[in-house]
Amino acid sequence: MDSVTSTMLSVLMCCAASVHAGATPSIVLRNTADSGVQMPAAGLGTGCAIGGCNIRPGSDMVAYNMSMSWFAMGGRRIDAADSYGCEPGIGLAMKGSGVPREDIFIVSKTGPGGLAWPLGYNETLQQAREIVANYSTPYVDLLLIHWPTNYGPCKYHGPTPSIPTTDPECDTALPTYSEKGCRLSTWKAMLQVWKLGLAKAVGVSNFNTTHLKEIVEAGLPLPSVNQCSFAPVLHGLGHKSCTPGGVETCGDLLEYCTANGIVYNGYSPFGGAGSAATILSNPALVQIAAHHNVSTSQVDLNWQWQLGIPTNPEAQNPAYQAENLNFFGFALNETEMRIMNQTQRTSF
Repeated sequence: MDSVTSTMLSVLMCCAASVHAGATPSIVLRNTADSGVQMPAAGLGTGCAIGGCNIRPGSDMVAYNMSMSWFAMGGRRIDAADSYGCEPGIGLAMKGSGVPREDIFIVSKTGPGGLAWPLGYNETLQQAREIVANYSTPYVDLLLIHWPTNYGPCKYHGPTPSIPTTDPECDTALPTYSEKGCRLSTWKAMLQVWKLGLAKAVGVSNFNTTHLKEIVEAGLPLPSVNQCSFAPVLHGLGHKSCTPGGVETCGDLLEYCTANGIVYNGYSPFGGAGSAATILSNPALVQIAAHHNVSTSQVDLNWQWQLGIPTNPEAQNPAYQAENLNFFGFALNETEMRIMNQTQRTSF
């Protein structure tokens, strides 16, 4: 077993909550999280299924149907963002599912990502309040800063002008502007969101180690979660950075997060719509799946969980949702973990 895998497995054993028969395991959140908050390992992603950066008509109904199906089969964590346009639909499903609110784990995200909202202290506080209202709930379980900059891949193209920031460190027209300072000011707002009880835990998304070290150098508490892309073949432990503009490998970022009590939450675990079919037909995954009599998607999710990474694949189809929820009944051995860690892209 390589050293990175060994480290991740050790931390996972310490952090994972005890699992009862038939239950979905969870991982305890630390740093900027209420005491005892546990994040379910299995999550339902909603981004690309509903349009991602481009909110589609009917997003609420799509989100409602996805969520109701997920709740009915025992899923409890749903990953969303203000920019996906699905929060009200998820909120309706939360009420209609009959599942107690305390058993549901809702993740949402603030900041740019197809929305008019910029980074900034006041804007983050205001958006957080609107997010909570969209779900018709007193709080969300985990709130993340969606992107570390105002110019992420999801550019705002709405019918109204972008909301101007009131934060002098985030206003590019002022001499006080600082990309680093803007990130830190936004993170300070997230800490206030947590203090106000609008979120049980706060974190970040798409942050590389440089961004995380800025928080340490500023003397601020680190996030509980860093949500970044992670997939075999595309990434793997020694592959290219899992964050836009990041220079470290995915393994280096995972190791830094784990060493600092930050849960690495993987999105697009199958690589996204453009590469999922190729990844899930990779010969290594096919061979391991046959050995355990499971699907290649379950091998992928199980591999990430054994690394300490809870995932949130997107799926509208109930059959796929069931696969994405039930990937805990087997364990990859050391050889299989090493193979998964080292999978290479071959045909794309």
